[in-house]
Amino acid sequence: MIVKKYVFLLIALILICLILPSCNTNDNKTDVFTIETSICNLKYPSKWEDAISIDKLENSTETVKFSLNGTSVFDISFNEGDTLLGKLKKDEKTIDVYVVLYEIDKQNKDYETCLAMQDDVNVITDNLSKDYDFSIGKSLPEDDGKTFEIATSVVTFSYPEKWKNKVDVNLNEETVEFTSDGNKLFNIYFGGSKGNLLGTYDGKEIRLETFAIDSNLPEDKKAEYSSMQEDVNVMLEKLYKDEKFVLAVPVK
Repeated sequence: MIVKKYVFLLIALILICLILPSCNTNDNKTDVFTIETSICNLKYPSKWEDAISIDKLENSTETVKFSLNGTSVFDISFNEGDTLLGKLKKDEKTIDVYVVLYEIDKQNKDYETCLAMQDDVNVITDNLSKDYDFSIGKSLPEDDGKTFEIATSVVTFSYPEKWKNKVDVNLNEETVEFTSDGNKLFNIYFGGSKGNLLGTYDGKEIRLETFAIDSNLPEDKKAEYSSMQEDVNVMLEKLYKDEKFVLAVPVK
């Protein structure tokens, strides 16, 4: 289960900015240092080399953990994870690359630095694209922009119509559950303590929790479920434009 910083929006922005070259802020002059793994080399800005701590865990999947003064900042993991950054082809195998962005306490003295380090996940992904056969995210089905409405007790969400017959939406007073073929995709909560705080709508907290996709599923199913998870962005984009919605943290 993913533990992000307050806002899934940052992940959405990372994915969008990686896909759209016009919004990519990383240029070819960024100085980087290299972190070697058994899968590939990760390149991260040299300006953080003396500050950030890096630990490698090798269990069922390899994970590289980035932290600052004891505060977990983000993880990069392979084959299993929560938020898909892209797919790396190596030795005729396709390896999924995931990111976990941790929630940073606003009272933490390193708060702003941790957020800047999270933003620089883009540098890692940009260099994977340059150094390897790496594709950002996945090839999404054709999207005509059409959506269907999901009326809840708090707000009406819009979700891509292409998934209408493939996703199951279970509603109750405090929760909206999204599943497909019995596989959990993500939940939206109104209040409570589960998930990560996105903000408030008309004074009511809205929180988001995403679930890890079963690594034993066929590749096409994993890709499809990842697409469904990423398309939560469609719901959130509309939400962010609503004057009744207030973000949990400022977006730079």
